[in-house]
Order: sequence, then C-alpha cells, then structure tokens
Amino acid sequence: MELCTQTVGADKVIITHRSCNHHPTIWGDQFLVYVDLPEANEGEEKQHEDLKEEVRQMLVMAPSKSVQKLDLINAIQRLGVGYHFEREIKESLSYMYTCYEEWISEVDGNDLRTIALCFLLLRQQGYYVSCDAFRKLTNDQGGFKKELVNDVHGMLRHHNIEYMVKKFWMKH
Repeated sequence: MELCTQTVGADKVIITHRSCNHHPTIWGDQFLVYVDLPEANEGEEKQHEDLKEEVRQMLVMAPSKSVQKLDLINAIQRLGVGYHFEREIKESLSYMYTCYEEWISEVDGNDLRTIALCFLLLRQQGYYVSCDAFRKLTNDQGGFKKELVNDVHGMLRHHNIEYMVKKFWMKH
C-alpha cells in the first residue's frame, strides 16, 4: 500500500488516501455481464396460473376463523407471493378483524402461537388490535405461564411481534 496526496485548487487542499494494488479477480467480468433469461413458454405460464388459482381456492375454502387460514396467509406472505393474493388476504383478515375479540376469547388460553400469529398478521395489515389478548397467557406476576415457556414457535412469534411494535413506535 502506498499513500497518495493530491493538491486541489488555489486553497492548496491536500487529500490523502491509501491506494492498493489489487490483483485481478479470477472470475473476470463474468458476473458483470447481463444474461437475458429465456421467457417462460405457454406451458409454464399455464402451470403458473393453475398453481395461483389452486392457492387462491385454498385461501377461499379454508374456514374463516381458523388457524389453518392464518398459517396459509402467513406462509404466502413469507414466501413473498402475497401480492398475487392481495384481495383474498385482505378479505380474510378484514373478516378476522371484525370477529377478533370473539375469536380470541374462543382460543385456548395456552395457545401463544395462534394468538401471536393472528395479532401479527392483523397488525401487519394495518389493523389496530389490542395487546390484551396476551393477558390470558400471563400469570399473576405478569410473566408467561409455565406451560408456555416450552412453546418455542409461540415465543419466537411473540418476539417478532415485540420487534415489529418497537420498530413502529420508533418511527412515530
């Protein structure tokens, strides 16, 4: 490495930076070249549309107030294909929001995963839902019930919710 200095203008500003002699990469410019990918043929496009329709039917046919529907919506969104099913997801979560209090009261008091998933999906969609649903999961001291400590999926989902809520409040 060597130091380079440069004088700029009449003010005699000196800029100093390190200069390195890097060896050329063994890959050349192979990854800098744009490769035009072949377009999907009619068969692939038909298969793509058929699969989207199959998932759409799964969304519509799943019972409205079910964990199955929540899991399906979560999977679709996490796979990054939720934009194909925006209308169905919005309708499902809208219905879930209108029945939220009733549905949460029916959920088992030890089902952290289901309560957290419902809360997370509704909040991500922009619905305001109260955190009171988590109160039935706590003991008298305010901590989680002992039965819930071993619910790894539920605890992770709850952690994701806390992160999302903190991130939201930091922005506003």
